[in-house]
Amino acid sequence: MLQKKIDTMQKRQDELTKLFKRLYEDSVLGRIPDEQYRILSQEYTAEQKEIQEQLPAMEQGFRN
Repeated sequence: MLQKKIDTMQKRQDELTKLFKRLYEDSVLGRIPDEQYRILSQEYTAEQKEIQEQLPAMEQGFRN
């Protein structure tokens, strides 16, 4: 059960990296307004931070 949650979080972390790259490209190319970029960027950053804070503890718990 814990391993499945870890795998899901790692997958989401990879997805967020890809989304961030795509979001940045869309912003640079003028495909999305600056305000939309700012909002999405903040949301993705907050989610990434949460995962980065939780994942190491979960992985440590799984190893023990």
